[in-house]
Amino acid sequence: MAQIPVITIKQGISYRIDFTYEVDGSPYDLDTATITSQIRKDVKSEDIAATFTVVDVDLTTGLFALTLTATETSAIDCGETEESPESQYVWDCIIQEDGETDIRLFDPSIVKISPGCTRII
Repeated sequence: MAQIPVITIKQGISYRIDFTYEVDGSPYDLDTATITSQIRKDVKSEDIAATFTVVDVDLTTGLFALTLTATETSAIDCGETEESPESQYVWDCIIQEDGETDIRLFDPSIVKISPGCTRII
């Protein structure tokens, strides 16, 4: 299982992170898989702060992206800085291949939400 570093998402700005899923060093066909990725306050939280949209870059070769729109990142609560406890969240990603088998792509990792002050009207 891969370990993903801490990511920082700027509030009010679109976000995208790209992945290549490989098995034994070779690209893996995810064309029929279901990919889900969420941000929550902590791993036990029932509340979802945001759900990433999965973009099919080329699922047959294991390439996909997770995205959030500017509207979605604006809706994530945060503190005065990205280091504030209110700005700290966790996220992970699960791939479901056959409707039953879940593969956690990586262990839950930290998301920092960086506050913004400019508002587009």
